Amino acid sequence: MKTHGSVKRDVEQELLWDRGVDARAIKVKLVGGAVALNGTVLNNAQRNEALRAAQRAAPDVVIHDNLIVKCPDNGQCADSTLADEIRATLEQCERLRHAAIDVAVADGRVTLTGLVDAPAQRDEAAVLLRDIPGIADIENRIATRLGEAERTVADSIATALQGSGLHAAESIVVDVRDGIVRLTGTCSSTKQKEIACEAAWKAKGVRWVVDQLHIG
Repeated sequence: MKTHGSVKRDVEQELLWDRGVDARAIKVKLVGGAVALNGTVLNNAQRNEALRAAQRAAPDVVIHDNLIVKCPDNGQCADSTLADEIRATLEQCERLRHAAIDVAVADGRVTLTGLVDAPAQRDEAAVLLRDIPGIADIENRIATRLGEAERTVADSIATALQGSGLHAAESIVVDVRDGIVRLTGTCSSTKQKEIACEAAWKAKGVRWVVDQLHIG
């Protein structure tokens, strides 16, 4: 079994080795058998990469994320400036140039809403923004226009929630491809999430359900 010192050293070395992380501003600390990452990173992508690197080095240890996203000049990026840069980035992408995507930024946390034609467009929007400095988090609430398969599953979920006395979950996003359903978005409770997933499984033509819902 590794000693605390060797765990700390392994995590530090993994962070230094990972090209996706600037480890110079990250401090590794052991807290009650867990590893805490403290310090600053340039964007949310670097934070996620640092957490993955730490978990690779210490797969059996709990990793605490105390990292803060800061701008290159160590100041806070203005939300309005970030929003403008995000819109410009989306505008430069030919596949998203004419998409109806709205951007909101609060304390560096980005929320994307709107409507696109395909799930790939929604996913691409978030990927394009990962490396922008100052973004602390990205919540992708972009919806896709429902095809026949998506509408069948969405109607099944709405009916099941209504039958259980729960409100319809408007923030649940349904994608269907070759009989595989992906559910993303936010549920108000564990019960709502369970009912939504069960309803998706029971929908006609569904072979598998990928549950990426979170409760909030």
